[in-house]
Amino acid sequence: MNEKHPVTFCSQMFYPELISTGLTLTELCEALSALGLSVKVVCGPPTLSSEAISYPKDITYQGISIHRVWGTRLNKKSFLGKLINQLSFTFSLFFYLLFTAQKGPLVALTNPPFLGIITTVISRLKSCPLVLLVFDVYPETAVAMGVLSPKSVVTFLWKKANAWCFKQASKIIVLGRCMETVIAPQVKDKSKIERIPIWADDSRIKSVQNLAVPSLKSHWLNELDSNFFYIGYSGNMGRFHDMETLVQAAICLKNYPSIKFLFVGDGHKKKELEQFINEQDLTNCAVHDYVTREELPTLLSKFNLGLVSLLPEQVGLSVPSKTLGLMAAGVPILAVMPALCEIAQMVKEEQCGQVIEPGQVDDLVNQIIFYFNAPTARFQAALAAKKAIETKYTLQITARRYYSLLSDLSQW
Repeated sequence: MNEKHPVTFCSQMFYPELISTGLTLTELCEALSALGLSVKVVCGPPTLSSEAISYPKDITYQGISIHRVWGTRLNKKSFLGKLINQLSFTFSLFFYLLFTAQKGPLVALTNPPFLGIITTVISRLKSCPLVLLVFDVYPETAVAMGVLSPKSVVTFLWKKANAWCFKQASKIIVLGRCMETVIAPQVKDKSKIERIPIWADDSRIKSVQNLAVPSLKSHWLNELDSNFFYIGYSGNMGRFHDMETLVQAAICLKNYPSIKFLFVGDGHKKKELEQFINEQDLTNCAVHDYVTREELPTLLSKFNLGLVSLLPEQVGLSVPSKTLGLMAAGVPILAVMPALCEIAQMVKEEQCGQVIEPGQVDDLVNQIIFYFNAPTARFQAALAAKKAIETKYTLQITARRYYSLLSDLSQW
């Protein structure tokens, strides 16, 4: 009789991490555990928490076995600090996996971006299946951000290593059509590629988004005035997000006293964004840190419009997961990104908002004004967003696809 072995997910970020990859993976593993899959996660210390807070090395959370390996906790907003954090975690993970029995499948995320390489080595040494879950495409993302030269030795060797990893992997999961277009030419056996879209935990959002939350840690949430029209951005403000177009639109809308912009999250561009808002005296803008997972539905329910963005050079290299949470909350989407992006295609197909090319400030302003003056159009887009989530992009739908794939690989 076949025996099923645990599936081990490898990612620097996991519960109680708040930023996209950590939160998204936590939701997926919770759902897989609830479906009966034996799940283990090997991760690092949370990157957004104080160094003074210690976390147990081994805990069980909602049936998930979590092991935290050692890693530095330097300032992740610094490139050097983030790199050292990633390298220390990667080395710790490698030696942990090397000296730990491993029979079930390994699932490696692209966080840190070179995680696939070391897990491929482990999968070969331990003769266990490997699944590469591609959230971001590297080294192409680093090249697009100007961190690496396209002709550098590092870029060349990294691409060669990726080709080897793709050859050894049992499955390669991509998040969208644009990402599949980038990955497919690098994979000889195209049958290995599985396109599974990003998801939203709509049950959590629907169950609490309209309830009063008296014990909010983010007290400013209670102070949001329902008389204002809130345009919200919630999530990572990274190098590859077009924050510039968003804030330029805010400048153009300074004379609309009822329209307010909320930027909630963290990332490389956050400090620059705050400085610009202060210099321009943009009283129609507010910048806040991440809210807790429990507070997120309350935050999203305050938005009248949701903003997501991606720079042109990132097409196929990243899929902003924040979009699905907005849709689950019934928030119309303004996607500032090229039309070829998976999210842009989704917004058009589901008719749950509008797509604006990066840099087109006037187009973004016009769309905001249109929705501001058209409550019926907002309502229709909101209904379309919720319907798309419920029929195609719920956590439960996605989890069942992962369960089927991983359960088959778990057979021994």
